[in-house]
Amino acid sequence: MTAKRLGQWTTRLYIILFIVGLFVLLVYTIARRQTVTKTFNQPSFILYNRLHHEHQDKLECSCSFIASKFEQFVEIEAKFHQICSSSFVLDEWQTNLTNGLVSDLSIYEQRDYRRFLSSHLQFLQGLCQISNSSVNNSINQFLSSLFVTTKLLSEKDFYDRVDLLVKQSQLSAPITFSRIYSLIGSINHGNAIISSFGSNFEYIAPFYKQQFAYTPTQAIIYDKCSCGLYPNCTTEANFIERNHSKSLAIKGLKMGCIPSESFRSSTLECFYDESCVQLIQQYTNYTNRIISLNATKSRFLINTSVAELMNDLFIEEWSRTMNYSLYFANCFPSFCSYNYIEKINLLYIVTVLLGLQGGLAIVLKWICPLIVRLLFKLYHYRKNRRNIIQPDCSLQVTTINVDNTKILNLPSNSESNPSGIISETNIVSPIRCSFKFILIFILMIIVVIGLIIFTISLARHEKSEIIPTLAPCRLKFQPTNSSANFPNDGETSYHVGDFNGDHLLDLAFYTKDTCSINVRFGFGNGTFGENIVSSINYCGEEMFMIIAKLNNDNLLDLAFTEEKTRHVSVLLGNGNGTFTLIARFSTGTDNEPTGIAVGNFNHDHYLDIVVANSGDGSVILFLARGNGTSFQQVKLYTGYQTLYSAIAVADLNGDSYLDIINVHGNQKIIGVFLGDGHGAFQKQTTSFAGGGDQVPKHIIVSDFNGDTQPDIIISYSRTNFIGVIFGYGNGSFSARTRFILTSGVLESSVIVGDFNCDSHLDIAVGQSNSYSIHALVGYGDGHFDTQIIHSDQGYTYNTKVAVGDFNGDGYDDIVTWDDNHFLDTFLNTCECCAPDRIDSKTLNRQ
Repeated sequence: MTAKRLGQWTTRLYIILFIVGLFVLLVYTIARRQTVTKTFNQPSFILYNRLHHEHQDKLECSCSFIASKFEQFVEIEAKFHQICSSSFVLDEWQTNLTNGLVSDLSIYEQRDYRRFLSSHLQFLQGLCQISNSSVNNSINQFLSSLFVTTKLLSEKDFYDRVDLLVKQSQLSAPITFSRIYSLIGSINHGNAIISSFGSNFEYIAPFYKQQFAYTPTQAIIYDKCSCGLYPNCTTEANFIERNHSKSLAIKGLKMGCIPSESFRSSTLECFYDESCVQLIQQYTNYTNRIISLNATKSRFLINTSVAELMNDLFIEEWSRTMNYSLYFANCFPSFCSYNYIEKINLLYIVTVLLGLQGGLAIVLKWICPLIVRLLFKLYHYRKNRRNIIQPDCSLQVTTINVDNTKILNLPSNSESNPSGIISETNIVSPIRCSFKFILIFILMIIVVIGLIIFTISLARHEKSEIIPTLAPCRLKFQPTNSSANFPNDGETSYHVGDFNGDHLLDLAFYTKDTCSINVRFGFGNGTFGENIVSSINYCGEEMFMIIAKLNNDNLLDLAFTEEKTRHVSVLLGNGNGTFTLIARFSTGTDNEPTGIAVGNFNHDHYLDIVVANSGDGSVILFLARGNGTSFQQVKLYTGYQTLYSAIAVADLNGDSYLDIINVHGNQKIIGVFLGDGHGAFQKQTTSFAGGGDQVPKHIIVSDFNGDTQPDIIISYSRTNFIGVIFGYGNGSFSARTRFILTSGVLESSVIVGDFNCDSHLDIAVGQSNSYSIHALVGYGDGHFDTQIIHSDQGYTYNTKVAVGDFNGDGYDDIVTWDDNHFLDTFLNTCECCAPDRIDSKTLNRQ
């Protein structure tokens, strides 16, 4: 084959590859989406509204001023109950009303309401004044606080965000007032302070020995309720004639131990009833006419108790005005921008092709001659090896051997060549056939490569477009119950469970003052009943408790540690909120039990108990025997002496056998005992728990990153962070990942639940220096978003939390209590559980 012929084939191959290459680049460039950002500097409010209407959530604006006071664009006003603006709370009316009474109230009978009337009116007036003051202070405090946004919120998001913050502020004022009032009442009752009206205690005579004279007292009883035991004993209010022959009941009003408590139990029905008001005027000798209240002007029923009105601070309605244009002016966006996809741009396509064709031409000029030479050499190699001249695909060739001479028998225009020399024309045909197959093969490869490049590019582009168009949903909880006189003694375990079989969650807790286990039955609406007491022989400061069905009778039982006496006690549930002690075991004279857990470690269908000890840092296993009422002790040594130890159980290595996790506080070490399923364990392996100068306090084991391997949450004393340590599935753990909360110090409890219904575990923690609940909302991949569920900087300490569905709506709620003896229930409003929320697993957080 001549050089000219090779050059022709090289040129043809070059043209084909060049056209195919440009075509692939053209298709790729057209199909590839180009993201373009358009920016508007310092847009006006009108321009912003137009842009937002056109581009919705794609529009983003950066604020020049990220913090503004709410008072600059929010107005809040409260409308109070009509009683607070009526004549009944005026000084003039009270003075004229009481002037008709005898100054010495003792002249009236002990149960005559005229002895209470003046105090009730004064208390009503004070309640209205305090409510007004509390609400105004709350409003002023909120309006003077800062609203921080780095990005300009859309009008809808602005109204939703501010409305939520306003509602949270509205809830804080009644709760604070209720707590202060409950605290004062508890102090007065606890110190048995005698009312100046002589309504709770009375002096009795005669006096005994003169030299040691004192005045004994006895509690007054109202309707079989003793003021010595309860401060809120009441009876129906009556006007009593002096001759004792006539007693007239007063609608809705009560008398009792303390005037304030009896008025709280009363209703305002009398003040709505003209005849009842006239009755009061008659017995107080008041002659001026008083206008009664109008029942149609209030959202409250006329039989609503004063206590309920106090819980709402006598507020009829809130008036809120939010101005988005003023918020826009305070934000003063420096620029706004939005991204859009530009699919086809002729100038861009031409520019790209011109830029790439030069490089493509250089590569093809270098590679095409090499390909042709290689094919030519392959042809000659095949020819010499077979020594057979291949015909054109459409020709029939007959080879005849005559005297060692090969003759081609062609259908036409063929001649014998005795010398065996074949002309150049006859060689072209087989080369042409080979080239056809080779070119088809090359074209197929190029097309496949082009499709692969196009598919990968399109997939990567679509993946990069999966961006979080919504911020993580803010958890919202509704405080529904505030109960005073709730015991909270030391490092005490509180547990949630169904202790009476009504399928409603109850509370179980230990009370040091009464040396008892107490249960409060839940009503299914976030509230709880009175204490059901089971006495125990332990009154120590600290105890740790677990609940489980230890004897398989479908009733919840208890086991708890006695740190002071160094024992472990087991109590079986009776199904009615009470418990019976059936076993008590010693943990050793030098060991104080500081943690307890349960699990079936030997597959005998009965739960075993495991206890962590301070002192020698050992772990004691109580293996259940028989019906779960007797136990065999097995002691596991860790080799570490510790002052504090926490414990948990889980299958850490995936062998279906429970293992033991033990955290040594002052050594900051996580010890793991891998179980064999028969009650025996391997030698302890350790990992580092971290914490710096702080002591690991509480641990929870679960899967927080979606790899099906157990991970560990650790809280530390006197810190504002928690640690998450991810498991490798073999009993060892990664280095700690620290998640810092907004503020405060954590030393109380840590709980885990799914608060936003995304099937990923979230974490809630209580603070020790304020009545606050912080949350880490999980994405399911080991990442968390920090949020504040509730915050109240009132006087409190050691906030504890528990999780459960307390109102039967299928969503996790939170119950809290603190050292001020307050119990509160926060019901999940489920706003984060809407089906249109974006699953956080699909968010690209790069």
